[in-house]
Amino acid sequence: TYSSYVLISMPTFVLGVLLMILATMFNNAVGVQVIRFSGMYTPGIEGFWPQFQDALVHLLLPTIALTLLGAASYSRYQRSIMLDVLGSDFIRTARAKGATRTWALIKHGVRVALIPMSTFFAYSFGTMLAGATFLEIVFSWGGMGKYGIEAVSVSDINAVAGTVLFAAVLVLFSSMMSQVLYVALDPRVRV
Repeated sequence: TYSSYVLISMPTFVLGVLLMILATMFNNAVGVQVIRFSGMYTPGIEGFWPQFQDALVHLLLPTIALTLLGAASYSRYQRSIMLDVLGSDFIRTARAKGATRTWALIKHGVRVALIPMSTFFAYSFGTMLAGATFLEIVFSWGGMGKYGIEAVSVSDINAVAGTVLFAAVLVLFSSMMSQVLYVALDPRVRV
């Protein structure tokens, strides 16, 4: 609980810098640069598989940062929903029919508790995109977020409109996927 509250309150770029410090400490302790985090790739590496492996190593810290921030907020929300579901009548009915507590939670509780999470994911996707924008700057990645910030700084209206449109399309797509997931989770909803 405490670690999730700390992660929720921490800005994305601060977590990125902290992960860079921890990776540097790890590299110094090992004596070899195992974790590389500056830029998208290491110059001078030849061959498909070595370049692919190098790109995965460079992708490690930004992925951990986004995952930790998302998991912190999702876990708090999911815990709250699951506590509401535990006191529901259908859980008590399943237990009264002879189902074990674990089976009743897995079969009935988790499925019902995931329904609001699908909606929450769709609308938190925009904040994840904003966090990825700041992580691109911290880790020196060239992507849509960095491009959008540079477009704002030079007043390129077309580029800003394009990046906002792209982000809006991604949020709409995530919303559509959450509706599909909602239909799959809730048997009362039909297509």
